[in-house]
Amino acid sequence: MMKTDSDVLKKFADDIADRIVRKTVAELRKVKDTLSGDDSPLKDAWEEICVQIQEEQSFFWEAYEGIAWSIISRHVAKLKHHELLAIWFQTDEGEDWRCTPVTSKELYEEMSEAERDGCHVEDESTPLCTDEVERYIQLRLYDKAESYSNNGIEKFLKDRR
Repeated sequence: MMKTDSDVLKKFADDIADRIVRKTVAELRKVKDTLSGDDSPLKDAWEEICVQIQEEQSFFWEAYEGIAWSIISRHVAKLKHHELLAIWFQTDEGEDWRCTPVTSKELYEEMSEAERDGCHVEDESTPLCTDEVERYIQLRLYDKAESYSNNGIEKFLKDRR
């Protein structure tokens, strides 16, 4: 049960982020060129990412991370401004900005320097950072990878132990 406007905003943002995570996983499943070897039970880049999140990152981690980041970035670039804002407000930076007091330009100009700190003007544009949005979605992707498993992943992890 949603209790506040923040709960509604979080649900909206998480639905959008999860949609992008699903699309990213689907695209990673199409990347069949893996770096774990020809005899590996891992079939695609998604399974490689899952193993590296669950076990330890290999020498090739940055390549997989880069692929995932580029897919996420492409999807984030297609979001509408209000969707970007909803997700950005879930980040530490966005939440800090959203929770700072808002005042009018006239009152702001009358404030001392100390009073202005931590306050923004009501007509000031939101300092949206798409990198933060992409990172938020990337962390959700990694959370999914942490809990995902199948026979190939289980075999790979068992063989490494």
